[in-house]
Amino acid sequence: RSTFTANDYLTYTIRFENTGTANAINVKVEDFLDAKLEPSSIKMIDASAAYSLERVGNHLIWKFSGIDLPPSIAENTTGKGYIVFQVKPKPGYAIGDIIPNSASIYFDFNPAIVTEPCLTEFVNALSTNTFALNDLQLYPNPVKNKVSISNSSVIDTVVITSVLGQEILR
Repeated sequence: RSTFTANDYLTYTIRFENTGTANAINVKVEDFLDAKLEPSSIKMIDASAAYSLERVGNHLIWKFSGIDLPPSIAENTTGKGYIVFQVKPKPGYAIGDIIPNSASIYFDFNPAIVTEPCLTEFVNALSTNTFALNDLQLYPNPVKNKVSISNSSVIDTVVITSVLGQEILR
């Protein structure tokens, strides 16, 4: 059973970076929303600079006119920008549905840089109604290099998996 409801939004972040040698005077970002997304539900959350947003059906166009984005410098936010927006899926999505999204980023008159697709998959929530280890303690969360696990009863086996379900340690 999924905890995602019709009132919930998917959140997307589109990042861009001027890796050229001159300032980008204008930056344009285009996104064609998948047919499973409801374009009229778009909510802007944040952006790195002033922008205008035009929506024609499922076609979103952000324009950063006069942004004058300088070339990127290592270990600095100079030359980098972003857009964060939310959109609702259309009714009728089901467990197993996958919604792809990608964007095209234009720096001045250069050809588009197309982002890798972001794939959102609807999956069953990870949960259980019964839990035999009521006194289980696991810390810290999130874990970096060391995890501590304790319980009032004996633990026979511990399996640690990644968020992708890959076994890391047994």
